[in-house]
Amino acid sequence: MKPIAVDDNKDSLGEMGRMGIQTIDGETMEDALRVAFAGVGAADSIVIAHGDIEYDYIALREAVKTRAHYIGVLAGKRKASEFLKRLREDGVAGNELVGRVFMPAGLDIGSDNPLEIAVSIIAEIIRKKKGIKDWSHHLDLVNKLIKGDPA
Repeated sequence: MKPIAVDDNKDSLGEMGRMGIQTIDGETMEDALRVAFAGVGAADSIVIAHGDIEYDYIALREAVKTRAHYIGVLAGKRKASEFLKRLREDGVAGNELVGRVFMPAGLDIGSDNPLEIAVSIIAEIIRKKKGIKDWSHHLDLVNKLIKGDPA
């Protein structure tokens, strides 16, 4: 795995750069995301964890345009529901999300701190790469979207 960080906070990017993480910034967040996602292939994973709802949505919208096999978003049910509604309004088909978009990101291991959340996300990415397809805890909202039910 090769982490790449995109953020509008220059201090945060500087800190990540000092940790050896490749950083990308741009004139706008959308520009930076396009650069970051340009080389994303089918074996790659994207985790969206900015925290700003609008930036997270922009990142998700751009991520679904890639071939990434895993797109995880740190999101509760309300945020996930809103994102699915907006993706539908933006013309993204529900079947493009099933098995690729995971909200909330990470396996439910009872995580209660950032390190445990990171472990749960990495475990979920590994699980997906190994071909384990039990995504039941992520599919409720996606299935509602596909069926046209309000999420």
